[in-house]
Amino acid sequence: MLAFKMKKPMQQMGMERQLLSKVDVERWGPAGREIIQKIDGMRERMREASQSYSEKGAAECREVMGRYQALVFQGGVVCQGIDLKPLQLGFRWADAFEPAIFACEFDWTFERACVIFNLAASISFLATHEDRTSPDGLKTACALYQQSAGALHMLQDIVKAAPWRTGGAGSSVSADLAADTISSLESLMLAQAQKCFFEKAEGDGMTTKVLAMLTAECAALYDDVGLRIDEAKSRSRPISSMTTEWLAVVQWNRLLFDGLQHYYLAKLHEEANEYGKALARLAYATDQCARAVNACAGSSPVLQELFKRHFAICKEAHTKAKKDNDLVHYDKVPDVRTLPKPDRKCMVKATTPSELGAVEPPTPLPPKAAAPPAAPEPPTVPADPPAAPAVPVGEALATQAEQLDLSASEPPPPSMEDAETAGVVELVSMGFSEAAAKDALRKSGGSVQAAADMLLSAGGAV
Repeated sequence: MLAFKMKKPMQQMGMERQLLSKVDVERWGPAGREIIQKIDGMRERMREASQSYSEKGAAECREVMGRYQALVFQGGVVCQGIDLKPLQLGFRWADAFEPAIFACEFDWTFERACVIFNLAASISFLATHEDRTSPDGLKTACALYQQSAGALHMLQDIVKAAPWRTGGAGSSVSADLAADTISSLESLMLAQAQKCFFEKAEGDGMTTKVLAMLTAECAALYDDVGLRIDEAKSRSRPISSMTTEWLAVVQWNRLLFDGLQHYYLAKLHEEANEYGKALARLAYATDQCARAVNACAGSSPVLQELFKRHFAICKEAHTKAKKDNDLVHYDKVPDVRTLPKPDRKCMVKATTPSELGAVEPPTPLPPKAAAPPAAPEPPTVPADPPAAPAVPVGEALATQAEQLDLSASEPPPPSMEDAETAGVVELVSMGFSEAAAKDALRKSGGSVQAAADMLLSAGGAV
């Protein structure tokens, strides 16, 4: 199983000194200044953790990268609109695969992208050091490889939207953040997670059909990664700068799982009495596993033993199948390339690590309320108000008469007879007889509602 290298930040920055006076305090308050102070302190821890990791320290690397990338995200929000270039606050990082090459960008998203790359690398390193001979270790390794793939998948989205990304052949300002490099690493992490599923199924004695589908998916994933590496070599892309042994491990697994998928498909042919097809697949499986064994001859004894075991199984099955077909079945052995492609079963997907799923933007302060308008000054009252002008008696009487006329224009209240008639009409419209309505109105003192309730409770004579 493979992990990959981290990028390295190239300098100390001192962001607190440069940025504290630039933060919009009215918008962010003390919390905005506190974010900048935390970034300044945490960045130095991140810079130290990025130099190297070991089996003992990989968990701390993951913790530091996870915390710092969240702070960088918040810092980018708080410092939105602040031009970092005049402040000489450029984020300078060395390439993960070619340390002599570095890139510098005055953009918070570049800093965060580099840190997420290192987060994915730390998780991949943790996965390779799980004990896959135990069920718990195998399960944890599988989960970690999927999380590393999830971090790389999110990184791909960030890079695609970044203002510092250049065009042309999917490249970016930093070669190790190019789309082809990130996608190759993501595919590799998923291939290794799928391999964990196969190892679990093989150890649990799952059915031949299940093992055939799992190995077919492993073969497809490793083949995809192998093709990407071949292309990277032809174009001198960053991932081709990995060590020869690192690149070779992909090729070894590519050969092994190409053989194993045909081994399990041959077992299915035998169950269906298709002995010629089974023999064709077993011959191919034995050949591919032999190539894998020869290719990994200089690797660790543990890995060699694993590959040799699978080769021995394929070879024994092929020897037996050939003998049975030569003496008993006499089936025609077709060209393996004419046989149908295997069904595949993908059991893995890129899963977002918890560190990337819990990042919340900082909350700005509510806008200040506008000051209430000043109360109007009371009108100035003269000390001795002027006397009202005298109105002739005739005019006063005329004014009173007009006021009386206005009052008289308002309609008078309805008479008792009219009110009763209206109530009867309303009750009749509700379905009660006129006699019953009149009687109920009389008993209820003229209240239509009370009369209606009385009629309803009594059954409402119609």
